[in-house]
Amino acid sequence: VEGSYMPCFLAGESQGRGIADTLGVPFFPCAHQQGHIAAAAWSAGRPDLLDRPHLAWHLSGGTTELLYVQPDGVSVWAQKLGGTSDISAGQLIDRTGQLLGLPFPAGKALDGLYGQADVCQNYTVKINDLTFSLSGMENKVRELVERGTPPANVARFVVDTVVKAVLRTTDKALEQYPGLPVLCSGGVASNSALRAALRDAVFAPPQYSTDNALGVAILARRALTGGSRL
Repeated sequence: VEGSYMPCFLAGESQGRGIADTLGVPFFPCAHQQGHIAAAAWSAGRPDLLDRPHLAWHLSGGTTELLYVQPDGVSVWAQKLGGTSDISAGQLIDRTGQLLGLPFPAGKALDGLYGQADVCQNYTVKINDLTFSLSGMENKVRELVERGTPPANVARFVVDTVVKAVLRTTDKALEQYPGLPVLCSGGVASNSALRAALRDAVFAPPQYSTDNALGVAILARRALTGGSRL
């Protein structure tokens, strides 16, 4: 989408185009989201999703978006339906980890603390047209930490809030798009609580949830072979 990419992505594209020109080989542009979608679908054993409409969550450190995805030649085209209006789920998780003194990125550490919690609480965020805000959660987390709340309880509070928001938004989206498969990609999609809650969704194996490069390679191969499945 025009104006949507950070300089780091554009620098990578420029380098790729330069290498392709030097070697005299084709260059196939690919969006960041397209790569995550392709990696998740292929590694989950569902490459067929690249050839049919579906819903997809892109849940990462910088993105929390719900997408309507449909085939576009050998690649896919994604329309944003909803997600967060401010900070991403990954940002909330990493900022929580920073407050708790956990390693960055903090997703794996919070996942590990989750099962140690002795209190199950969450905050119900407001969902408006499949869009929700997580910025207020950061203040609530800070208050919990300042009150001396055990780290495991803070971790569960954050994870359960994110999971509940994603689950409720998914259910609302399926009311508008009944019967469509739901694909989950991005680093946050490796969270075990999220996987348990969205039990009917298609998830990439955790080691591929963050692997955008795999998806780019898959789409390049499809471009070279005319879209034949791998």
